Amino acid sequence: MSNHTDDPDELHALAAVAMDHAFRSIQPRGPLMPFALVEDSSGTRLIRAVADRLEEMLAATRWLVFESQEPARAVVACDGFSNRTGRRMDAIFVEAYESGATGGILIVQPYETRGLLKKRNEAVGRPGVLERGRPPLF
Repeated sequence: MSNHTDDPDELHALAAVAMDHAFRSIQPRGPLMPFALVEDSSGTRLIRAVADRLEEMLAATRWLVFESQEPARAVVACDGFSNRTGRRMDAIFVEAYESGATGGILIVQPYETRGLLKKRNEAVGRPGVLERGRPPLF
């Protein structure tokens, strides 16, 4: 069992870093490769898994987080679709977990690809919490 305290500010800060990294990593016409940021006593590290399909990469990334030694906090980011704005849109999803917490949260940020010649992804609205109390990942 971990001695880490539940600090929502630090968890939200890590989720914001993951969201920013996801926007910088995603290609205008390609999927975001799932990744995780794991924070422990030695710092923060980026975790990515390689697999044939995105769903397998996401499952493998979650497994690597689960296998991490004594994480204080972890976030897992992936690309998908959301209807949060009232229409189906591309979106980045960030699952955020804290050691000792009863559950995690799922944050969603819809985005659009804009630009005629130079394509770029732009957030639509503000990120929002889609779900609270997700089963703990570790």
